[in-house]
Amino acid sequence: MGMVVGLVPKDNLTAAVLGMLLLTVRINLAAGTCTALVCACLAAACDPFTDRLGFALLTLPELTRFWNWLFQCPAATWTGLNNTVVVGSLALGCGSCIPRISSPAAVSCGSRSVTERAWPNDSKSIGCTRPCWAADLSTSWSWER
Repeated sequence: MGMVVGLVPKDNLTAAVLGMLLLTVRINLAAGTCTALVCACLAAACDPFTDRLGFALLTLPELTRFWNWLFQCPAATWTGLNNTVVVGSLALGCGSCIPRISSPAAVSCGSRSVTERAWPNDSKSIGCTRPCWAADLSTSWSWER
């Protein structure tokens, strides 16, 4: 949670809502705020990547209807979601919060592992259970503007 708060630029309603969420969710506040502080310092280094990622998400044809609907809402002006860096940082932060488990036996809940429950049809012969979506990002989306 702190990583998402730290990565998103702080001059919009999205950052304010994420900050409020960080303070209201039952997590260790010291760890959350320290993580947000460290990620805020590192966010400037991620800006070129998050700009390209946000541009790709904002121009993705499958999301056009969602963006049109969102920007018709009255509060959408203050969210900053028309900014490529805000959308890219939010996607990077939320995407990095999803656990990537390299071994099905690494984390288990009861008799089956978490990855077996989430993706039951995946092959066990591959080293990872689910390929990282960002690994193929440069070949599936054009980075050229």
